[in-house]
Amino acid sequence: MSATKHANSTKLLLSGASLILIIFAYAVAYVQADVLTAKGRPTAIDIKIDKLTNGKLEYRLRTGRPTSKPVEQIEYLQITGWPLFNLAEKQQRDNHMRQAANSYEKLLSELTDAPVQDKDPQLPETDRLDRIMLVQCRLLRVYDSQGRFDRAVDLYLKIIERMPACLETLRPTNIPTAGSIFIQSALSSVNSAIKRHRQDALSTSLRKWRDTWPGQQQTDDHTSTDRQTASRPGESSEIKNLRNKLPQIQSMIDTGQFDQALQQIKSLNSTSAGMLRADLYYWQARAWLGKSSAQNTRDQNNRSLQRAALAFMRVVIHYPNHKYGPECLYRTGLICRKLGRPNLTVRIFSELERKYPLSNPWVERAQKELSRL
Repeated sequence: MSATKHANSTKLLLSGASLILIIFAYAVAYVQADVLTAKGRPTAIDIKIDKLTNGKLEYRLRTGRPTSKPVEQIEYLQITGWPLFNLAEKQQRDNHMRQAANSYEKLLSELTDAPVQDKDPQLPETDRLDRIMLVQCRLLRVYDSQGRFDRAVDLYLKIIERMPACLETLRPTNIPTAGSIFIQSALSSVNSAIKRHRQDALSTSLRKWRDTWPGQQQTDDHTSTDRQTASRPGESSEIKNLRNKLPQIQSMIDTGQFDQALQQIKSLNSTSAGMLRADLYYWQARAWLGKSSAQNTRDQNNRSLQRAALAFMRVVIHYPNHKYGPECLYRTGLICRKLGRPNLTVRIFSELERKYPLSNPWVERAQKELSRL
């Protein structure tokens, strides 16, 4: 009897061990396969993702048959042996966008610091996935859903300059309202890209897209008028009168008469002011900045800071060679830090170093702030 029980126990142990081995083998087989969900399509499992090229993610089915999907249609991915990427994808799928953005950003940092291997022709095809590009595409999707238009645009520009096939398909769609400091930052990035590409197809496409942004067509018209006014020989009596009033405006701001200064600037700020509009924008920003420190509530303070940043950026964008340009970028960076956007502060200070390398006082201040950040 005991022998029979022993035999039965042995069989149970063997069958249990076999079951564990079967489950383990299945799990290993599953882990070794990639997963892809495209918009409007069932999830594809047991596939192998090969590469991202010409705006499409190429992969092989279980049968070995190659296929592809446009990258903008990809809803969800899991890639074997890439745990942080897989975590970011799950966070995005579960609508934990802030955590997903942090995970993707960490991935980009790791990939940027790592040696570049995916261009080595000796590597097998499965190792040639452009991981940086893929993470950028996925992160762009997250930033766009969050309304972080400035960051989404920066990623979009990086992607299309390496993969022009995505020019029309990966554009951020969550465009903020006119006057947002985020649209001004994005505008600066797009204008720089347009200048880099001169009159090619990419530049033309970006220009048309930019002109659809809220308030942008009006801004362009004003810029054109300013240039025409500034190009006229001599100086009109109106311009002379405006130039004489600038010290009065500065005095108002220095003595804390911010509302009076803003009212005066509003009455003077028109297209007929020509290049002196840059000075008016600068002092308008200084007035809003001063007013922010006297606000009663945090919301009022933040709104004044945002208005100040917008006015500063108008100087930088429309009058990049103006004497106040470096200072305006520096002050905008400080405002972004006050508004809880340290990452944007770092980018603005980096742009200050790049755009105005000889503006030592402001660059030096920015470098000190960067070291603190």
